[in-house]
Amino acid sequence: LRHVTRREPTDLLKALAETIDVDTTAPHYSLIDDPALIPTSQPSKRNFYLAKEMGRKIARQLAEEWPTLFMYDLDEPRLPVFRPEKRADPVEIEPTIKNLQKFIEKKEVLSAIQLYERMRSVSIEVSKSIQMDLFRMLAYYNESDIPDAEIEEWHGARNFGNSEKESSVKWKGQIAELLFEELECSDETYSIMIAGLSKFPTSASISRAKLLFDEMKSKQMKPMVEAFCGLIRNADSLTEAESYLNSMVEMRVRPTIIIFNELMTLVNKVKYFYRNCFNASFYRFYRLFYYFLKLFI
Repeated sequence: LRHVTRREPTDLLKALAETIDVDTTAPHYSLIDDPALIPTSQPSKRNFYLAKEMGRKIARQLAEEWPTLFMYDLDEPRLPVFRPEKRADPVEIEPTIKNLQKFIEKKEVLSAIQLYERMRSVSIEVSKSIQMDLFRMLAYYNESDIPDAEIEEWHGARNFGNSEKESSVKWKGQIAELLFEELECSDETYSIMIAGLSKFPTSASISRAKLLFDEMKSKQMKPMVEAFCGLIRNADSLTEAESYLNSMVEMRVRPTIIIFNELMTLVNKVKYFYRNCFNASFYRFYRLFYYFLKLFI
């Protein structure tokens, strides 16, 4: 009998792709369209890329809202990305631990909050580990749905989105505060709370973050590096930032590149507001850099 080779549906396409080299002189694949429409300037490339991405998002939303309009599923192999399912309604689905975990894994923040409140109202017990996962998500996203700039699929929003928008959002934290009180006091819970309060700064949230930091020091607790990042980002002066770095040295908290970036931003901000004291600020920067290097030794 003749031997028959079993092939996958995409084997032919893969074989054809191997015969074609990448054209290094061509524009980026995301910009390839009608030759008359291929953008050449940077602003036009940005607008073109964002327009195509917005079109994909709208098409995805239409497929979720009216799936019956796309019933002819003839794709081979089947591509789930072309058949998006509508999000589960947290008001209608059964209030179970499994459904809550699904919302947390998918980072559907508002849906997770609504389902968690339903579960509390009917006295369904939620394990501490799941409460901790929910607490991390709520503190990081400020009890709001994940922004487009953090969704891996939407490259345009991530690269060209408005980075100033998030910093203007004020801290909400009602459910996060509730979970913080219910969870066991630990280095991680305190650090997550400080980082969340610092990520969405208001005068009240920054004051509370500093209060929690002082409370950790009084209890001989060790803040995580993310807590120090938030505190340094919202420091009022280089002296205050130096005190945080000194605490990192004493507690042996190893810094990350984010700490260094926050210091650079702070030095630039202080130089802008105190131009007449530039020499003193410059000296203070060297002190900060000294502490930063000391943390690596």
